[in-house]
Amino acid sequence: MKKTNKKGFTIVELVIVIAVIAILAAVLIPTFSGVVARANQSAAQQLAMTAVKSSLLMVSTAQLPDGTFILINSSKTASKEPDYGYEYNGNALGNSVILKENNVFKTSYVTKCDTILVNASCFETETETVASGSVASSATTIAPVLKSMLNFVNLNSLDAASVTYSEDAKGNIKITVTHDSTSKTYNVFTSPDIPANAVVFVPLGSN
Repeated sequence: MKKTNKKGFTIVELVIVIAVIAILAAVLIPTFSGVVARANQSAAQQLAMTAVKSSLLMVSTAQLPDGTFILINSSKTASKEPDYGYEYNGNALGNSVILKENNVFKTSYVTKCDTILVNASCFETETETVASGSVASSATTIAPVLKSMLNFVNLNSLDAASVTYSEDAKGNIKITVTHDSTSKTYNVFTSPDIPANAVVFVPLGSN
């Protein structure tokens, strides 16, 4: 019987293969990351556009004032900072603002806004069961994602402030963000059509 020699790869050949794989990885990984980043930004922009369209239906003039700002938490997780923001000017949605690098947003935008438009699911009323003949008590809780976004824009922190809910006899809702001796109160309007991970900040005196 004739023996056949089985020859494997040489060290040089293996090194060449590894080098080619490394080069391909170096080229493709950044490209893939860029594709993912653009896809995430596109999805966030679609959420912002949905929030704008829903907000327009809530305004009697069918117009949002210049300086309206839409904040998006694409991760939908309270422990994550919101990652996209869009300014609305001239009846158009502008490019996204890099929130972590734009301190102008955290100062000027927040101070000139006194109204927020959010999804109705951000609030949940819980009624306490009581004994027969007693008056039932109820309390409204605020969704953690909304709390974290309000904390972020007011304090650059996710959980440093107290966020409280109040509602008067006419059903007008207010949210107050309190930290130390300072506080910020927002008038709140809700719609089931605004994305649950979006908050629309409307400038002072325009509601």
